[in-house]
Amino acid sequence: MDIIKVTKGCIRSSIDECVFELNSILARPQEEGALDKLDKTTARYSRLLAQMQVLSQLEQQADQASELKSAQDQAAAANES
Repeated sequence: MDIIKVTKGCIRSSIDECVFELNSILARPQEEGALDKLDKTTARYSRLLAQMQVLSQLEQQADQASELKSAQDQAAAANES
């Protein structure tokens, strides 16, 4: 589970970098190569958002599995008593 949190933190940082780059590109649209930079940066931004969504879903599933395991362990302990 910690690996998911660490990865999400890295992705958040990369998303922040993309937002900064996008703002810089939009502030200087006449700069040479701005359209290409915008295209590449928005593609990267989209990928990062998708990765964040997948990691959030994995985290949710892991939490649910952990809760289920805990409930099963408690039920087994109650049955043994």
